[in-house]
Amino acid sequence: MDQSKPLNLDPMMMVDIIQHLQVEYSFGSPSLWNKIADYALRTGKALPSLKSVFMAGAPVSSSVLSKVSQIVTEGEVYTPYGSTEALPVTLAPSKHLKSARQKKARSGEQGTLVGKAISQVNVKVIEANDLLIEDIGQIKECPELEIGEIIVKGRNISQSYFARPEANAESKIRDGEVFWHRMGDLGYLDGSGNLYFCGRKAHAVKTQDKIFYSVPCERIFNEHPKVRRSALVAIEGGKKAAIVIEPISDAWPSTEEAKRRFQAELLAIGARDPITEAITDFFFHPSFPVDGRHNVKIFRDQLSKWASSQNEGFKA
Repeated sequence: MDQSKPLNLDPMMMVDIIQHLQVEYSFGSPSLWNKIADYALRTGKALPSLKSVFMAGAPVSSSVLSKVSQIVTEGEVYTPYGSTEALPVTLAPSKHLKSARQKKARSGEQGTLVGKAISQVNVKVIEANDLLIEDIGQIKECPELEIGEIIVKGRNISQSYFARPEANAESKIRDGEVFWHRMGDLGYLDGSGNLYFCGRKAHAVKTQDKIFYSVPCERIFNEHPKVRRSALVAIEGGKKAAIVIEPISDAWPSTEEAKRRFQAELLAIGARDPITEAITDFFFHPSFPVDGRHNVKIFRDQLSKWASSQNEGFKA
């Protein structure tokens, strides 16, 4: 397996290794585990030796969570939320995610539930802005179910970057003798302390009339059976929100008629939800640019530039 391209793995080989070595613990991206689970379910294989599977690096969809849970017959599947500077912040078992009564934000968005903060970690959601925040007394906390910027504090949260004063100023907030870390993510908390992830702050698209958040918008279009994944991007100099679609392998619209039909279906899906009804531009891309480590973090800035250069977008 090429470690720099984890999605090129042979799922049969991975299943054989797990079974032969009786692997008990695994950490991988949801895309990697989705590929393994698809193969295992297709061939009727299970992985009873696994006690815990941790999926991170990107939001884990309910479909991926369900598939992996089916093959991990004797263990539990977890979706930890965190970052290099703060891991984990939350640690949610699949059973909790499946049974929890999920709540939408006040503005109607459905974030991805990532669970409650682990012991000795504190989470706040504050009014999002791009200004430096030197002291915790300068923040304005959001009420429950209001989308804002996620900040965290705890013993497992890094207190500073090495020899990077500018990064410290941008990401650290003093609170007495310790610091809160600005995750760079957007989300909201419910009344029970559950955290919902709504995407990176840098990936939100702010138009004159509305703020579009990547995860809530993309989950709506990902419901289309021919969509492998989608990406919210900004076009027209950042003034307008659009969606780029990566179709599943056998669903690429090869003719103009097929493309328009596919686009019209996406438009209809978006029109059914108030948070996406204003999105009327859709583009198709054969393979999203993603990070080499997880093969799942989408480079939306590259897709935004690409979409802005296209003339094939569908407009209602």
